[in-house]
Amino acid sequence: MKMAIVKKKDKEILAREIKEKDILIKNLEGEIDDLKKEIEYLNFKNKTLLNQINSIKESISWKSITTLQNFIDSLLQKTPLIYSKYKSGVLKARKILNKENYEKGSSDKYRNLFLETKEKAIKNFQIEYKEEDSFNILNKDKLLLIDTAFKIYNIRSFADLGGVWGVNAGYSFYCLNRYKINQAYLVDFYINSIVKKKSKKFPKLKIYEEDFHEKKVLNSIKNVDCIFLFDVLLHQISPDWKTVISLYAPKTKIFLVYNPQWIASFKSRRLLDLGKEAYFSNIPHSQNHPGYKSIFKTNSSKANIRYYNKSYLWQWGITDYDLIKIMKKNGFVLKEFKNYGNFGHLKNFENHSFVFVSRSILDKR
Repeated sequence: MKMAIVKKKDKEILAREIKEKDILIKNLEGEIDDLKKEIEYLNFKNKTLLNQINSIKESISWKSITTLQNFIDSLLQKTPLIYSKYKSGVLKARKILNKENYEKGSSDKYRNLFLETKEKAIKNFQIEYKEEDSFNILNKDKLLLIDTAFKIYNIRSFADLGGVWGVNAGYSFYCLNRYKINQAYLVDFYINSIVKKKSKKFPKLKIYEEDFHEKKVLNSIKNVDCIFLFDVLLHQISPDWKTVISLYAPKTKIFLVYNPQWIASFKSRRLLDLGKEAYFSNIPHSQNHPGYKSIFKTNSSKANIRYYNKSYLWQWGITDYDLIKIMKKNGFVLKEFKNYGNFGHLKNFENHSFVFVSRSILDKR
């Protein structure tokens, strides 16, 4: 009876959030099914995440550690209800992973390998999965954002900036399979072998393994109907996210943006300036996560200066006000907006999607 009451209350809360924020989540069961599929992709057979990890403790490898760590991070990006359901297993799993990472004899070798330089850090965050085993399922809200914009504005060309990590360029390939595309660009500072192999099936797709603010890339990308900025703006530094928008504004008619947005203040914040405790309470990674362990000085709340230009870190808390303001400054008007609720368990971030359209298009209509 008590469980039934809790379930009823959860459904009422979800229903209210869907109505108030226009969240496009049809039901909790669908998300739980997605979660089960992710677990199946990893071939886990135990009932809890903790048991799954314990079952391979004796023979665990660096890649399996990293795969599991990314899997845990994917749980944190689910709705708060799902996170709550798996919270105990997630926290225990993190503890085991951190212990395995830094206590096993070979772990020091990999820790140094992945953390010393930017290029080595990329390998830590940019894991190559077999396509058939990947647990990364494309975000349905992003797909709906794409479908809505492509149909309304008859999009026939696009540039996907930073679209490889975690999804193996899935959104680019989704568009190429679903729509008649005349030209497509995929830009990321690391493009794995899976994406390179698959891209050969699509002659209209050009890939650039560079940072997308590089002059070489900017000169190579011709004008396109649409640019994707999915979960990338908060990482942009040197140049920052405002400059990235300004660089690409002349090259497109439409920006599709999906980003964790900062809701704790009216103005955007540089997250590293918040201090150690506040920083880690506002990002989905723990202090012991590979790549984040050495950000802050020992016994200090100040971040090491060298981490201020690392684009793989969470760098910005961007507000809707500032994003809309910068887009307006570059000649773009907000036409569509959706609020999908909190980013996992983070109370100061919400997933928001935006369709920004150039005034030049609107003037012709």
